[in-house]
Amino acid sequence: MPGWVLGLVLAVVYLMVRLPGLLALPVFGDEAIYLRWAQLVRGGHAWVSLCDPKPPLHFWMIAAVFHLLDDPLAGARLISVLSGMFSVPAIMGVCGEIAELRTGDADSMSGRATGVLAEALLIFCPFFAFYQRLATADALFVLQMLLAIWLGLRWGRRVVDGRR
Repeated sequence: MPGWVLGLVLAVVYLMVRLPGLLALPVFGDEAIYLRWAQLVRGGHAWVSLCDPKPPLHFWMIAAVFHLLDDPLAGARLISVLSGMFSVPAIMGVCGEIAELRTGDADSMSGRATGVLAEALLIFCPFFAFYQRLATADALFVLQMLLAIWLGLRWGRRVVDGRR
């Protein structure tokens, strides 16, 4: 099975685990703060989130989807779920780059097996199952971290390949 098909299947499994009961949890304090900052961003105060020393990207994203759904909390939590879903192919990329550096073959069985194991841990880990459903920036930070690692490994591999 090609790696992209496996990644797509695991992304669907991820959504099947994360989407049910998206609004079943109560609204937590941090979520209420994030929603309030997003409400203020929608009101024209784009940099208000800097009062609370957090990066503004997540607040801007929540503000963009604030009125797309009936419940603003659903839209904000959906951003976290989608960020987590995009983490699935990012993990495949990281594991493929590590396998490429190690064995010279990004599609090697060890890289794919490591990627599947890492994705299974992401999908079924209780910590991620909880935090990737909240309207906080945690899932977005995990995605950004994985993309930074992937890009760093990719750049490093190209530098190493260029020296050979």
